Amino acid sequence: MKFANKYIVKVLATGFVVLIILSILLFWARKMCQSIFYEDLVVGHTAQVKIQPSGLLPELDNSPDVVTKSSIDASIGHGVAYDSLGIVRDVWELESGKSTEFFVISGDRKKENHNLILFDKNSGLFVFYDVFKTKRGWDKKATLYAGPKGISETADKNLGRFSKPQNNLWRFYANSLIFFDKLHSCFFKVRFAEKTVARSQQLSEVVHLGRIIGFDKNGSSFALTWSPPLRKQTELDKENKKERWASIQDKDGKTIKLVSAAEKHTGTYSKEEILVLRSDGMIQRLNSKTLQISGLAGFLPSAVDPEELFAYPEELFAYSVYPFVVNDEYSGTIAASMSREAMEIKVAVFDKDGKLIERKGAQIEPFSMAGGPALTITNYLLENLQPAFLGLVSHFTASTFEAVDGHTGLFILPNSIVAIFSREGRREAKDIVVPLFLAMLIISPSILLGVLLGFVVYKDAAVTGFSKRAKRCWLFGTILFGLSAYIAYRLTKPEETLITCQNCGKTRRPDMVRCHRCGSKWQIPELTPPTWRVITEPNEKVAS
Repeated sequence: MKFANKYIVKVLATGFVVLIILSILLFWARKMCQSIFYEDLVVGHTAQVKIQPSGLLPELDNSPDVVTKSSIDASIGHGVAYDSLGIVRDVWELESGKSTEFFVISGDRKKENHNLILFDKNSGLFVFYDVFKTKRGWDKKATLYAGPKGISETADKNLGRFSKPQNNLWRFYANSLIFFDKLHSCFFKVRFAEKTVARSQQLSEVVHLGRIIGFDKNGSSFALTWSPPLRKQTELDKENKKERWASIQDKDGKTIKLVSAAEKHTGTYSKEEILVLRSDGMIQRLNSKTLQISGLAGFLPSAVDPEELFAYPEELFAYSVYPFVVNDEYSGTIAASMSREAMEIKVAVFDKDGKLIERKGAQIEPFSMAGGPALTITNYLLENLQPAFLGLVSHFTASTFEAVDGHTGLFILPNSIVAIFSREGRREAKDIVVPLFLAMLIISPSILLGVLLGFVVYKDAAVTGFSKRAKRCWLFGTILFGLSAYIAYRLTKPEETLITCQNCGKTRRPDMVRCHRCGSKWQIPELTPPTWRVITEPNEKVAS
């Protein structure tokens, strides 16, 4: 019994380690296919959206002097393959100053002093430090403490508590720390110079807080640009050194330089309006001075379901949202989103009142690109080297994971081909039978591999001398867990030198009382004593 228990523990431990190692190898193999697919076939070649005219400057676009109307261009960028990797995303956020642990404020470089804001988890307060250089290095001194009820020179409990600030929910904006506090369900603006703390009214759940240039999720996965309406460059433009936007060739082959037709300053940044993304996909405008919601700016366009108008943030692998401003006055919003599988993008344009002007999308078609079918089939076969059981789990949990997390799955693959078809099948069929049948069809290679390896293991286990119960367990376990179970069987298989059974002629284990092939006992010939004996007598003493 002790040997059996030890063997079971050995099998489970070995199987788990094999499953982890195999899943890691398959993960990086799929990631390599994804990298080649996007970097060599998609970026700059396909899935491009162009909205022209943009609809943000209709009066200028219709001007007779305009050669090229304003446009919005969106395409898939270079970050799809690696933006989903947690360590890469965390390092990028740290380098770009998106850490929620500290906020560095530049001071007087000549005096070599700075200010630092830290969040103290124990007190729930923001602490303002003077940072200065000493002979031994840098040192800091706490001078102010900020809580929901005000600012003090000491960590007073009457200041209240903030919840820990979260990524994408804070901005250091015009010498003010603006953030959304989930504990209080409202925005706060802390100004240490004036020793003031302001708060907004209670709001719905917020998942992203923009900066003066908007906000994004996996921004390097998107290439989103806006171009103003363009006209021919004049001599006055040359004298004023007006920026050149582009050049075109006339019918004679001469180069014509183009400049912006907008006399007023236009851009995708706002000084007063901060874009706020709610958990339901709606985008609102927050006034940075009053902390009041100014109105609706738009929504995240759905790149998930063609029948849906907007999408929830967790359903999207990436999105980019920018305010459109003319002479520091908010005039509209540009929003782009990417499906969780990073196979479709959508772009939407909204006017200053948040009304939809235009929505347009593009989709990747792998089998229409050179090299696309080979990479898609390779990725499909790599997915089917995963256990069939995990393929079924991926089918049932296809939509429960956050979009980015789906790209980092080791065991469950929410963005695999079976998961993609499962989501589409549920939307179209509106039941579970048809999608389940489709899922079984898609993972049929992993099922067939598991069945084949299962019978190989069953046959070898019969030769090795496993009990009927053990053989059945290995058979069903290998069918469910496929290649990882087969490797675990080979690593844990008892190493015994088999001998020939005298009854059935087949190999049998010498450590078992009965032959595991025919059930016969050991046939040991009986030792019959002989009828004769040799008796020796002791030697006689030799006379001296």
